[in-house]
Amino acid sequence: MSNCQNMGTPDKDPRADAEAFYNRGVDYANKGEYDRAIQDFDEAIRINPALADAFKGRGSAYVHKGEYDRAIRDFDEAIRINPALADAFKSRGNAYVHKGEYDRAIRDYTAAIQINPDYAIAFYNRGVAYDDKGEYDRAIHDYTEAIRINHDYAIAFNGRGIAYKNKGEYDRAIQDYDEAIRINPRYATAFYNRGNAYRNKSEYDRAIRDYNKVIRINNSNDAEAHFNKGLAYAGKGENILAIENFDNAVRFSPDYYVRTYIDSNQISQFQEAGDIIVKVVKEFISDTENYDTATREYYKGVLFLFLNNQVRARRCFDKAKELGYEDTAKIDQHLGNLND
Repeated sequence: MSNCQNMGTPDKDPRADAEAFYNRGVDYANKGEYDRAIQDFDEAIRINPALADAFKGRGSAYVHKGEYDRAIRDFDEAIRINPALADAFKSRGNAYVHKGEYDRAIRDYTAAIQINPDYAIAFYNRGVAYDDKGEYDRAIHDYTEAIRINHDYAIAFNGRGIAYKNKGEYDRAIQDYDEAIRINPRYATAFYNRGNAYRNKSEYDRAIRDYNKVIRINNSNDAEAHFNKGLAYAGKGENILAIENFDNAVRFSPDYYVRTYIDSNQISQFQEAGDIIVKVVKEFISDTENYDTATREYYKGVLFLFLNNQVRARRCFDKAKELGYEDTAKIDQHLGNLND
Protein backbone atom coordinates (compact mmCIF):
# COMPACT_ATOMS: atom_id res chain seq x y z
CA MET A 1 0.00 0.00 0.00
CA SER A 2 1.86 3.04 -1.32
CA ASN A 3 0.48 5.64 1.10
CA CYS A 4 0.44 3.58 4.31
CA GLN A 5 3.13 5.73 5.92
CA ASN A 6 0.95 8.82 5.58
CA MET A 7 -1.56 7.67 8.23
CA GLY A 8 0.73 8.43 11.16
CA THR A 9 2.65 11.37 12.57
CA PRO A 10 6.04 11.31 14.34
CA ASP A 11 4.54 12.39 17.67
CA LYS A 12 1.72 9.86 17.80
CA ASP A 13 1.67 6.54 19.65
CA PRO A 14 2.14 3.83 16.95
CA ARG A 15 -0.78 1.95 18.44
CA ALA A 16 -3.04 4.78 17.30
CA ASP A 17 -1.88 4.13 13.74
CA ALA A 18 -2.69 0.46 14.23
CA GLU A 19 -6.20 1.40 15.36
CA ALA A 20 -6.59 3.66 12.33
CA PHE A 21 -5.65 0.84 9.94
CA TYR A 22 -7.91 -1.51 11.87
CA ASN A 23 -10.89 0.86 11.66
CA ARG A 24 -10.38 1.41 7.95
CA GLY A 25 -10.14 -2.36 7.48
CA VAL A 26 -13.49 -2.73 9.24
CA ASP A 27 -14.99 -0.12 6.90
CA TYR A 28 -13.67 -1.96 3.85
CA ALA A 29 -14.99 -5.28 5.19
CA ASN A 30 -18.42 -3.75 5.78
CA LYS A 31 -18.40 -2.65 2.12
CA GLY A 32 -17.45 -6.18 0.98
CA GLU A 33 -13.96 -5.09 -0.11
CA TYR A 34 -12.22 -7.94 1.67
CA ASP A 35 -8.84 -7.76 -0.06
CA ARG A 36 -8.44 -4.10 0.88
CA ALA A 37 -9.65 -4.90 4.40
CA ILE A 38 -7.00 -7.62 4.71
CA GLN A 39 -4.29 -5.19 3.61
CA ASP A 40 -5.28 -2.79 6.37
CA PHE A 41 -5.54 -5.53 8.99
CA ASP A 42 -2.07 -6.71 7.90
CA GLU A 43 -0.70 -3.24 8.51
CA ALA A 44 -2.46 -2.92 11.87
CA ILE A 45 -0.93 -6.23 12.95
CA ARG A 46 2.51 -5.19 11.71
CA ILE A 47 2.36 -2.04 13.83
CA ASN A 48 0.76 -3.72 16.85
CA PRO A 49 1.09 -7.53 16.91
CA ALA A 50 -0.96 -7.62 20.10
CA LEU A 51 -4.09 -6.13 18.51
CA ALA A 52 -6.46 -9.09 18.88
CA ASP A 53 -9.31 -7.34 17.07
CA ALA A 54 -7.17 -6.97 13.96
CA PHE A 55 -6.52 -10.73 13.86
CA LYS A 56 -10.24 -11.31 14.38
CA GLY A 57 -11.13 -8.83 11.64
CA ARG A 58 -8.68 -10.37 9.18
CA GLY A 59 -9.99 -13.82 10.03
CA SER A 60 -13.55 -12.71 9.29
CA ALA A 61 -12.44 -11.29 5.94
CA TYR A 62 -10.82 -14.62 5.10
CA VAL A 63 -14.09 -16.39 5.97
CA HIS A 64 -15.92 -14.19 3.47
CA LYS A 65 -13.30 -15.13 0.85
CA GLY A 66 -13.77 -18.83 1.60
CA GLU A 67 -10.24 -19.19 3.02
CA TYR A 68 -11.31 -20.95 6.19
CA ASP A 69 -7.98 -22.38 7.32
CA ARG A 70 -6.31 -18.96 7.15
CA ALA A 71 -9.29 -17.53 9.03
CA ILE A 72 -8.97 -20.14 11.77
CA ARG A 73 -5.28 -19.36 12.23
CA ASP A 74 -6.14 -15.70 12.73
CA PHE A 75 -8.92 -16.49 15.18
CA ASP A 76 -6.50 -18.76 17.06
CA GLU A 77 -4.12 -15.84 17.43
CA ALA A 78 -6.85 -13.43 18.49
CA ILE A 79 -7.93 -15.88 21.19
CA ARG A 80 -4.33 -16.42 22.31
CA ILE A 81 -3.93 -12.67 22.77
CA ASN A 82 -7.34 -12.18 24.37
CA PRO A 83 -8.95 -15.38 25.71
CA ALA A 84 -12.03 -13.37 26.70
CA LEU A 85 -12.80 -12.25 23.12
CA ALA A 86 -16.16 -13.97 22.71
CA ASP A 87 -16.57 -12.74 19.14
CA ALA A 88 -13.38 -14.53 18.09
CA PHE A 89 -14.70 -17.83 19.44
CA LYS A 90 -17.99 -17.24 17.63
CA SER A 91 -16.23 -16.36 14.39
CA ARG A 92 -13.93 -19.38 14.59
CA GLY A 93 -17.04 -21.49 15.13
CA ASN A 94 -18.46 -20.03 11.92
CA ALA A 95 -15.32 -21.04 10.02
CA TYR A 96 -15.58 -24.58 11.38
CA VAL A 97 -19.21 -24.76 10.27
CA HIS A 98 -18.16 -23.81 6.75
CA LYS A 99 -15.67 -26.69 6.88
CA GLY A 100 -18.37 -29.07 8.13
CA GLU A 101 -16.60 -29.51 11.49
CA TYR A 102 -19.70 -29.08 13.60
CA ASP A 103 -18.38 -30.45 16.90
CA ARG A 104 -15.49 -27.99 16.89
CA ALA A 105 -17.88 -25.21 15.96
CA ILE A 106 -20.19 -26.13 18.83
CA ARG A 107 -17.28 -26.06 21.28
CA ASP A 108 -16.40 -22.55 20.12
CA TYR A 109 -19.97 -21.28 20.31
CA THR A 110 -20.20 -22.76 23.80
CA ALA A 111 -17.01 -20.93 24.81
CA ALA A 112 -18.45 -17.68 23.44
CA ILE A 113 -21.64 -18.22 25.46
CA GLN A 114 -19.67 -18.96 28.61
CA ILE A 115 -17.89 -15.62 28.19
CA ASN A 116 -21.11 -13.79 27.33
CA PRO A 117 -24.26 -15.63 28.47
CA ASP A 118 -26.46 -13.13 26.61
CA TYR A 119 -24.74 -13.65 23.25
CA ALA A 120 -27.84 -14.29 21.14
CA ILE A 121 -25.91 -14.77 17.89
CA ALA A 122 -23.76 -17.48 19.46
CA PHE A 123 -26.87 -19.32 20.65
CA TYR A 124 -28.39 -18.98 17.17
CA ASN A 125 -25.24 -20.20 15.43
CA ARG A 126 -24.90 -23.14 17.80
CA GLY A 127 -28.52 -23.98 17.03
CA VAL A 128 -27.69 -24.02 13.31
CA ALA A 129 -24.76 -26.36 13.96
CA TYR A 130 -26.96 -28.72 16.00
CA ASP A 131 -29.60 -28.55 13.26
CA ASP A 132 -27.01 -29.50 10.65
CA LYS A 133 -26.02 -32.47 12.83
CA GLY A 134 -29.63 -33.60 13.07
CA GLU A 135 -29.83 -32.81 16.81
CA TYR A 136 -33.09 -30.94 16.47
CA ASP A 137 -34.09 -30.73 20.15
CA ARG A 138 -30.76 -29.15 21.04
CA ALA A 139 -31.15 -26.79 18.10
CA ILE A 140 -34.62 -25.80 19.31
CA HIS A 141 -33.24 -25.14 22.80
CA ASP A 142 -30.59 -22.79 21.41
CA TYR A 143 -32.98 -20.97 19.09
CA THR A 144 -35.30 -20.51 22.06
CA GLU A 145 -32.47 -19.04 24.12
CA ALA A 146 -31.60 -16.64 21.29
CA ILE A 147 -35.26 -15.55 21.15
CA ARG A 148 -35.35 -15.12 24.95
CA ILE A 149 -32.42 -12.72 24.68
CA ASN A 150 -33.74 -10.94 21.58
CA HIS A 151 -37.53 -11.12 21.22
CA ASP A 152 -37.38 -9.68 17.69
CA TYR A 153 -34.80 -12.12 16.38
CA ALA A 154 -36.57 -13.08 13.14
CA ILE A 155 -33.93 -15.48 11.86
CA ALA A 156 -34.01 -17.37 15.17
CA PHE A 157 -37.77 -17.90 14.79
CA ASN A 158 -37.13 -19.05 11.23
CA GLY A 159 -34.35 -21.37 12.41
CA ARG A 160 -36.53 -22.88 15.11
CA GLY A 161 -39.26 -23.34 12.53
CA ILE A 162 -36.83 -25.30 10.36
CA ALA A 163 -35.91 -27.52 13.32
CA TYR A 164 -39.60 -28.20 14.04
CA LYS A 165 -40.13 -28.93 10.34
CA ASN A 166 -37.24 -31.39 10.42
CA LYS A 167 -39.00 -33.14 13.31
CA GLY A 168 -42.23 -33.29 11.29
CA GLU A 169 -43.96 -30.79 13.61
CA TYR A 170 -45.35 -28.63 10.83
CA ASP A 171 -47.89 -26.68 12.89
CA ARG A 172 -45.24 -25.54 15.37
CA ALA A 173 -42.96 -24.71 12.44
CA ILE A 174 -45.68 -22.58 10.87
CA GLN A 175 -46.19 -20.69 14.15
CA ASP A 176 -42.50 -19.77 14.17
CA TYR A 177 -42.51 -18.76 10.51
CA ASP A 178 -45.58 -16.60 11.28
CA GLU A 179 -43.63 -14.82 13.99
CA ALA A 180 -40.56 -14.33 11.77
CA ILE A 181 -42.81 -12.77 9.13
CA ARG A 182 -44.55 -10.57 11.71
CA ILE A 183 -41.15 -9.19 12.71
CA ASN A 184 -39.94 -8.83 9.13
CA PRO A 185 -42.82 -8.70 6.61
CA ARG A 186 -40.35 -8.96 3.70
CA TYR A 187 -38.56 -12.04 5.02
CA ALA A 188 -38.71 -14.10 1.83
CA THR A 189 -37.01 -17.16 3.35
CA ALA A 190 -39.65 -17.42 6.07
CA PHE A 191 -42.45 -17.18 3.49
CA TYR A 192 -40.73 -19.88 1.44
CA ASN A 193 -40.29 -22.17 4.44
CA ARG A 194 -43.89 -21.64 5.53
CA GLY A 195 -45.01 -22.47 2.02
CA ASN A 196 -43.09 -25.73 2.18
CA ALA A 197 -44.67 -26.56 5.54
CA TYR A 198 -48.14 -25.93 4.13
CA ARG A 199 -47.30 -28.10 1.11
CA ASN A 200 -46.13 -30.86 3.43
CA LYS A 201 -49.57 -30.61 5.08
CA SER A 202 -51.23 -30.74 1.61
CA GLU A 203 -52.58 -27.21 2.16
CA TYR A 204 -51.68 -26.29 -1.39
CA ASP A 205 -53.55 -22.99 -1.72
CA ARG A 206 -51.84 -21.57 1.37
CA ALA A 207 -48.50 -22.83 0.08
CA ILE A 208 -49.07 -21.16 -3.27
CA ARG A 209 -49.88 -17.84 -1.57
CA ASP A 210 -46.60 -17.98 0.30
CA TYR A 211 -44.60 -18.88 -2.81
CA ASN A 212 -46.25 -15.96 -4.61
CA LYS A 213 -45.13 -13.66 -1.81
CA VAL A 214 -41.54 -14.90 -2.21
CA ILE A 215 -41.73 -14.30 -5.95
CA ARG A 216 -42.98 -10.73 -5.40
CA ILE A 217 -40.28 -9.95 -2.84
CA ASN A 218 -37.55 -11.37 -5.09
CA ASN A 219 -38.84 -9.68 -8.26
CA SER A 220 -40.19 -12.93 -9.76
CA ASN A 221 -36.84 -14.63 -10.43
CA ASP A 222 -36.76 -17.09 -7.51
CA ALA A 223 -36.34 -20.53 -9.08
CA GLU A 224 -37.00 -22.44 -5.84
CA ALA A 225 -40.29 -20.64 -5.26
CA HIS A 226 -41.45 -21.27 -8.84
CA PHE A 227 -40.43 -24.91 -8.67
CA ASN A 228 -42.16 -25.56 -5.35
CA LYS A 229 -45.22 -23.65 -6.48
CA GLY A 230 -45.25 -26.02 -9.43
CA LEU A 231 -45.21 -28.97 -7.02
CA ALA A 232 -48.12 -27.43 -5.13
CA TYR A 233 -50.13 -27.08 -8.33
CA ALA A 234 -49.20 -30.65 -9.26
CA GLY A 235 -50.47 -31.75 -5.85
CA LYS A 236 -53.77 -30.05 -6.68
CA GLY A 237 -53.87 -31.79 -10.06
CA GLU A 238 -53.57 -28.49 -11.95
CA ASN A 239 -50.95 -29.72 -14.37
CA ILE A 240 -50.94 -26.79 -16.79
CA LEU A 241 -50.12 -24.34 -13.99
CA ALA A 242 -47.57 -26.80 -12.66
CA ILE A 243 -45.81 -26.93 -16.02
CA GLU A 244 -45.84 -23.13 -16.25
CA ASN A 245 -44.06 -22.85 -12.90
CA PHE A 246 -41.55 -25.60 -13.66
CA ASP A 247 -40.76 -23.79 -16.90
CA ASN A 248 -40.16 -20.59 -14.92
CA ALA A 249 -37.80 -22.46 -12.60
CA VAL A 250 -35.87 -23.68 -15.64
CA ARG A 251 -35.74 -20.20 -17.13
CA PHE A 252 -34.51 -18.48 -13.98
CA SER A 253 -32.01 -21.10 -12.83
CA PRO A 254 -31.35 -24.31 -14.77
CA ASP A 255 -28.35 -25.05 -12.59
CA TYR A 256 -30.43 -24.87 -9.39
CA TYR A 257 -32.98 -27.36 -10.68
CA VAL A 258 -30.55 -29.92 -12.05
CA ARG A 259 -28.02 -29.89 -9.25
CA THR A 260 -30.51 -29.71 -6.41
CA TYR A 261 -32.91 -32.34 -7.65
CA ILE A 262 -31.34 -34.52 -10.33
CA ASP A 263 -27.70 -34.46 -9.31
CA SER A 264 -28.48 -35.12 -5.64
CA ASN A 265 -30.43 -38.27 -6.56
CA GLN A 266 -33.72 -36.96 -5.16
CA ILE A 267 -35.68 -38.21 -8.15
CA SER A 268 -38.27 -39.76 -5.83
CA GLN A 269 -39.47 -36.22 -5.08
CA PHE A 270 -40.69 -35.99 -8.65
CA GLN A 271 -43.33 -38.68 -8.31
CA GLU A 272 -45.91 -36.13 -7.20
CA ALA A 273 -45.45 -34.31 -10.48
CA GLY A 274 -45.09 -37.34 -12.75
CA ASP A 275 -44.78 -36.65 -16.45
CA ILE A 276 -44.59 -32.90 -15.85
CA ILE A 277 -41.08 -33.33 -14.46
CA VAL A 278 -40.03 -35.37 -17.46
CA LYS A 279 -41.02 -32.50 -19.73
CA VAL A 280 -38.97 -30.05 -17.71
CA VAL A 281 -35.91 -32.29 -17.53
CA LYS A 282 -36.05 -32.70 -21.29
CA GLU A 283 -35.85 -28.93 -21.60
CA PHE A 284 -32.70 -28.95 -19.49
CA ILE A 285 -31.11 -31.58 -21.65
CA SER A 286 -31.68 -29.51 -24.79
CA ASP A 287 -30.22 -26.40 -23.13
CA THR A 288 -26.98 -26.16 -25.08
CA GLU A 289 -26.11 -22.76 -23.62
CA ASN A 290 -25.85 -23.88 -20.00
CA TYR A 291 -24.21 -27.31 -20.25
CA ASP A 292 -21.39 -28.77 -22.26
CA THR A 293 -22.01 -31.92 -24.28
CA ALA A 294 -20.57 -34.31 -21.68
CA THR A 295 -22.75 -32.84 -18.92
CA ARG A 296 -25.88 -33.01 -21.06
CA GLU A 297 -25.16 -36.65 -21.86
CA TYR A 298 -24.84 -37.38 -18.13
CA TYR A 299 -28.20 -35.77 -17.36
CA LYS A 300 -29.77 -37.53 -20.32
CA GLY A 301 -28.62 -40.77 -18.74
CA VAL A 302 -30.24 -39.76 -15.45
CA LEU A 303 -33.45 -38.93 -17.28
CA PHE A 304 -33.53 -42.27 -19.06
CA LEU A 305 -32.97 -44.01 -15.73
CA PHE A 306 -36.00 -42.14 -14.44
CA LEU A 307 -37.94 -43.29 -17.50
CA ASN A 308 -36.71 -46.86 -16.87
CA ASN A 309 -35.00 -46.98 -20.26
CA GLN A 310 -31.79 -48.71 -19.24
CA VAL A 311 -30.43 -49.18 -22.75
CA ARG A 312 -30.58 -45.46 -23.54
CA ALA A 313 -29.29 -44.61 -20.05
CA ARG A 314 -26.21 -46.81 -20.50
CA ARG A 315 -25.57 -45.30 -23.92
CA CYS A 316 -25.68 -41.76 -22.53
CA PHE A 317 -23.45 -42.56 -19.52
CA ASP A 318 -20.89 -44.22 -21.80
CA LYS A 319 -20.98 -41.19 -24.09
CA ALA A 320 -20.53 -38.82 -21.14
CA LYS A 321 -17.41 -40.72 -20.03
CA GLU A 322 -16.09 -40.72 -23.58
CA LEU A 323 -16.55 -36.93 -23.78
CA GLY A 324 -14.69 -36.41 -20.49
CA TYR A 325 -17.43 -35.94 -17.88
CA GLU A 326 -15.43 -35.32 -14.70
CA ASP A 327 -17.35 -37.32 -12.09
CA THR A 328 -16.72 -40.78 -13.52
CA ALA A 329 -17.34 -42.38 -10.11
CA LYS A 330 -20.93 -41.16 -10.21
CA ILE A 331 -21.37 -42.57 -13.70
CA ASP A 332 -19.87 -45.89 -12.62
CA GLN A 333 -22.32 -45.98 -9.71
CA HIS A 334 -25.24 -45.48 -12.09
CA LEU A 335 -23.88 -48.11 -14.47
CA GLY A 336 -23.45 -50.53 -11.61
CA ASN A 337 -27.13 -50.15 -10.76
CA LEU A 338 -28.21 -51.07 -14.27
CA ASN A 339 -29.29 -54.62 -15.02
CA ASP A 340 -26.90 -56.37 -17.37
